[in-house]
Amino acid sequence: MHGKNTPGQPTAGDIHRPQGDFTSAIKAFENTQAEAGQHNVAGGPAIAQTRLALSAAWADPDRAGDELDLAGLAWLHPILEAALACHHVVCDARTTSPSPWTAGARSP
Repeated sequence: MHGKNTPGQPTAGDIHRPQGDFTSAIKAFENTQAEAGQHNVAGGPAIAQTRLALSAAWADPDRAGDELDLAGLAWLHPILEAALACHHVVCDARTTSPSPWTAGARSP
């Protein structure tokens, strides 16, 4: 996972992100972005920036806006805000009383 990365090749961040380890994913994507820039990998820094921005959207919403803007993904702001709002609703639903719509439902 180290060394010269070709755009589209998996990196350490691609392993950390699906596991929910966003802090490690962000660090890995920062390293990938720096390596791609040092080795003049065409498109590498931009792809790493995009992956970094999407990881930051879950780990650090305050940082995510800047990262999305740098990646040219400002149009994702409202989509990610909606996804985060849904996430909070689901988390709140798990910690509060059952929904009146599912109170009588049985698990499969």
